[in-house]
Amino acid sequence: MVHLSHILFRKELNGLKILILSCDTGEGHNSAGKAIKEAAEHKGHSVTMIDMFLLSGKGTSHAVSGAYIGIVKHIPFFFGLLYKVGMLISSDKRKSPVYFANALLCKKLSAYIESNGFDAVVTPHLYPAETLSCMKKKICFISLPSLWEPTTPVSHSGKRQMWIIMLFHTMI
Repeated sequence: MVHLSHILFRKELNGLKILILSCDTGEGHNSAGKAIKEAAEHKGHSVTMIDMFLLSGKGTSHAVSGAYIGIVKHIPFFFGLLYKVGMLISSDKRKSPVYFANALLCKKLSAYIESNGFDAVVTPHLYPAETLSCMKKKICFISLPSLWEPTTPVSHSGKRQMWIIMLFHTMI
């Protein structure tokens, strides 16, 4: 995988319009997003950082945040169980329930990206990464020559292209 700096901080790519997608499920992911935002703005890029779930309204964002934080805080063993079940269910042929839940925002996120003309989308969280994966597969709005190679996006299909950078850790 290519390091973030190979794409966002190359001299020939100055002035990108970047969208950072996070969600309100603890401050770790938001802190990472804010650090990327600050560094990218320092290099001359225009950066917008949003909670992806706000695209469906404050109620959706609050519900996702509340459920996630409530489970992690009060019944962490249940979160661990859900995580393990999701890992067992997921495969190249079968998607996890988390993928399908986040895929519900596919059209709204696509419309938001399209209407704002972003050149790059960065996410430090798995949930927006799942939505971006759905967009790439279903809507075909995002068409990249290579997801992880530092090449300049070139359109072969007439569709707008952009960088997608997914930064998140996996639990062990």
